[in-house]
Amino acid sequence: MNRDSGAEEKIVRREFRIPVQEKDDIRMRINEKEYAVTNLASRGVQIVYGSKDEFEPHADLGHAELVIKERRIGVRARVMYTTKFDPEHFACGFYFYELGEGDLDFLREFISQKRGNLFPDT
Repeated sequence: MNRDSGAEEKIVRREFRIPVQEKDDIRMRINEKEYAVTNLASRGVQIVYGSKDEFEPHADLGHAELVIKERRIGVRARVMYTTKFDPEHFACGFYFYELGEGDLDFLREFISQKRGNLFPDT
């Protein structure tokens, strides 16, 4: 959904997303610029940014990089939505339509471990 345009669009999430904190050291690198990640799934992320017109829904970003601590994962990504995050920032969701099988396995395992930390009794 792009709340800024008033368009209503249903977003269906098929995977568990983990919340990301600054101490987790997870970010997206797009065109030599880094963005804070606020949540992570094996096939996408949500980032926070400051300029309303920086991303457009459905835009193909082409190559980008997901950075988790020292590990760099090359992805090809598409903008799924943009929305207001807080009074000064916007949020944008990306879908990874291409990433290596080994990287996908790494992300699934990483998310599974983080999920176990969030919900230890499940």
